[in-house]
Formats: sequence, C-alpha cells, structure tokens
Amino acid sequence: MSFTTLILAAGKSQRMGYAKAWLRFEGQSFLERILHAAQQSSTTSISIVVGTDDNSPWVTRRDVEAILPDSPLCPISIVVGEPEKAPIDSIRRGISDLPPNRRMLLWPVDYPFATAELIHKLELSFDDEADHIARPLVNNHHGHPVLFGRRGVHELLEHGADSGAHEVVHLNAERLIDIPWDDERLAVSINTPEEAKRFGVEIPHSVD
Repeated sequence: MSFTTLILAAGKSQRMGYAKAWLRFEGQSFLERILHAAQQSSTTSISIVVGTDDNSPWVTRRDVEAILPDSPLCPISIVVGEPEKAPIDSIRRGISDLPPNRRMLLWPVDYPFATAELIHKLELSFDDEADHIARPLVNNHHGHPVLFGRRGVHELLEHGADSGAHEVVHLNAERLIDIPWDDERLAVSINTPEEAKRFGVEIPHSVD
C-alpha cells in the first residue's frame, strides 16, 4: 500500500522552551528518529513542515537540511509552514505539497517513539479499497502517528476540520481502526521539561 508521511515540526514548543525536533533520545534527535523509522516503512515520500528561516531558534529549513541523510531511502521534501498559526494550518500546508489522492501518515514531531513495525501494522489494517483511519491504541489511550485514507486527507482540507485533525478522526467511527500497542510513550506528547525527564529525553543546549 502506498502512502506518504507528513512530519509536523513547525511548532514553537513554548512550554518546553526548546524546539521539540531537536530533543534527543538515545543519541538521536526526535526528528532523526522519526525519519529513520519512516524510511524503514513502505512510505513512498516524506514531507517535513518547518518554520520560516527567521524563526530561530526554532526548526527552520536550514536546520533540517543539515541533518537529512545523504542517500535517503525515499524522497524527502521540506515545506515552510507558519508556526504562529494552529496545527491544522501546518497540516494543510503540508498536504498541499503531497502527491494527489494519496494516503498519509500524520506524524507530530513530539511523538518520536513509534517504530517501523508499528507503521507496518497500521498499513496492514487497510485493504486496497477501504478508506480507513488507523491509529495506535495504548491502554485505552490513542496515540501517534495516525494513518489517514484518501478521504480523510481530503477532509482535513475542509471547513469541518478548522478546529483540528481530531474532527476528521472522529467524524465516522465506523472507519476507525485501533491497533493495540504496548508502549505508553506513543500516547504522550512531550510538552514540558518534566515530561522529557520522565522519559529519559535530553534537552540539548544547542542544535547539532
């Protein structure tokens, strides 16, 4: 099954006080971990939504270009978003860069713990024609990333999603697929230094 991966990395991370993309776990930044896992899946392309180059010290195009692999396993593009707006605006900006009529794995950068194995499970929950939305389920809590079918991707662009992607996720319960998973970190957004410490995440002093 073909799909593209959209990584949301444009947020200003005000509660953390540091760009979440550059938080580190086991020697890798969050963004590097996500890129690695995504490239081990069957995604056909990856788009990363970032802030503008005058948003330093937040995530910029130049920052991301510096850490991209020399020989990626699939095409990787960088899309400049608008961090001062709502997350749905970054999602829509990213979708505008995607190939048409494509399923999409939506991956916020503050959820870096999903594996290629989980992504494969999300993929397998779809069949060739069905238009589902698949997400990990951890102890009755839903996590990230979330795989949207073609219809769901289109709905993210409509007014019904103006308050966020959750409006699309909950629009039709019959198309939702929950994939049970045994890693509580998939359902926790790392928003504060206290949460980072709880999960062994390092807050560096500067971007590598």
